[in-house]
Amino acid sequence: MEIVKYDIIDKVIDKTKPFFDKEKGFFVFRIQPTYRYYLQARQYNSNTCQYEYFLIMGLNNFNSNCRHFRRDDFGRYKVRLTKELRDYVLNNIEDNPNFELNYVESLDSCDVWQII
Repeated sequence: MEIVKYDIIDKVIDKTKPFFDKEKGFFVFRIQPTYRYYLQARQYNSNTCQYEYFLIMGLNNFNSNCRHFRRDDFGRYKVRLTKELRDYVLNNIEDNPNFELNYVESLDSCDVWQII
């Protein structure tokens, strides 16, 4: 049943969707295809006057700043976020404990996903 008239205060985290584990400080998600390396990136959006945050992921080490993914026992990716991205996630977690990863584009040897 959908509650429309009231704001739900204690929302449950859906572990099948991307979420932030506050205790361990990891952004946790499951996504296809399989990636081994990632970069955290941002881009300024002049329409909203805010930064948008991205994960650039690839199978091979495509940049000297790449980090290797950690995976848990359930096959989910675990990313330790930078302070700037962690602050963005913590500010938005009050509204919804889950996030979305939207595919943006493919570059030469990697894919770009936006964190929403």
